[in-house]
Order: sequence, then structure tokens, then C-alpha cells
Amino acid sequence: MLNIRYIREAKIFDEMVIKSKIAFDSPYVVFHHNMYNSKTKLKSCKASVKHLYLTKDRVPCGLPDFIMEKWGIKQ
Repeated sequence: MLNIRYIREAKIFDEMVIKSKIAFDSPYVVFHHNMYNSKTKLKSCKASVKHLYLTKDRVPCGLPDFIMEKWGIKQ
């Protein structure tokens, strides 16, 4: 699932910064993104992307512990 909320426009040649956080919402991993204009520090948009990982048989599965640790996700 992808959810985007546009707050203000970004113009060509604007330098943008994207700040991201990762959360675990069993069985999903959710990426939260905020995009800012680097000069004005104003937020241009925010988004969340919900991922569901599946086995080859299309059964939901968790991520291996080493990936969860690498991404800093607490279960």
C-alpha cells in the first residue's frame, strides 16, 4: 500500500531532502518518508509505503532477524 500526501510543490532545480523511518506493524514493514526543501526547510510531501513479504508460495513471512537489526526495526 502506498499513501502520499502532497503539501506544497517542488520546482525544478529545488534541492530536496528525504528523511525516512522504518516501522514494524506485524506482518508489515512500513517505510515513512518526509520530503523537505533543503533551502526553506518546508515539507513538500509525506508518504508511507507498507510492504508485505511473501514466501514463494505467497504466504506472508517475516524478515530475517539480521535484516530487521540492520534496518533498526524493533518487533
